[in-house]
Amino acid sequence: MPLPSLPRPARAMVALAVAGLLLIGLAGPGLVSAAGDGPTIAARALLQGHVRQGAWFAIAVDLENAGPTVTGELRVAGGSDSKSRFGVPVELATGSRKTYLLYAQPPGFGANVKVQLVDGETVVSEAVVAIALHDNAQLVTGVVSENPARIVGELDLLPGATGVAPTITTLTPADLPERIQAWSGLDRLVWQDVDASALTPAQLAALRTWLAGGGRLVIVGGTAGADVLSAFPDDLLPYRPDA
Repeated sequence: MPLPSLPRPARAMVALAVAGLLLIGLAGPGLVSAAGDGPTIAARALLQGHVRQGAWFAIAVDLENAGPTVTGELRVAGGSDSKSRFGVPVELATGSRKTYLLYAQPPGFGANVKVQLVDGETVVSEAVVAIALHDNAQLVTGVVSENPARIVGELDLLPGATGVAPTITTLTPADLPERIQAWSGLDRLVWQDVDASALTPAQLAALRTWLAGGGRLVIVGGTAGADVLSAFPDDLLPYRPDA
């Protein structure tokens, strides 16, 4: 299933004011660390951790507190100098569970970032989040499919202008960010036999903006029927299938 080389999404849409960073509820598994019966933290990067140098990416963070109330900050370091700090205030009452989406920029080097829950200068809990850092010349294609191995095995993607081999990653609807700034790690998206109703309105809006900026969505027929595409608006489909 050869796919022609196409322009990657516009990078201008990745601008996001650090002072306006928001945390939005999302659940996600990850590596957990905690002291005693205090808060635990689980975190994972969306888009399966595929990020661009100098661009924004999203980390889903899940906090649970079995100990005393904690008032602190959820924090991640990053940026080209690895010294930038992104974070927001967090308050966890005893027995509470809270989920967040944290936006940050990746460090200039390394295969992971560390998300920390801090109280004053004390690290209460932390999790290591794996990332795969790509430069702007490398093509990254995501596959959302009921049986992604078949799609991945049939894709024939040419290397980029610099000769770097493309990357193909399998995704679920939950891996797609709700804010366009965090879509910069993805160039193409292949969708097959997965119900589009799993996408939130915010995800659909981000997908539409990503396409307007140069992203490419390939919708592949399968065995699940036309109903799985009913949640896609007409402007995201080449035509409205009825069978």
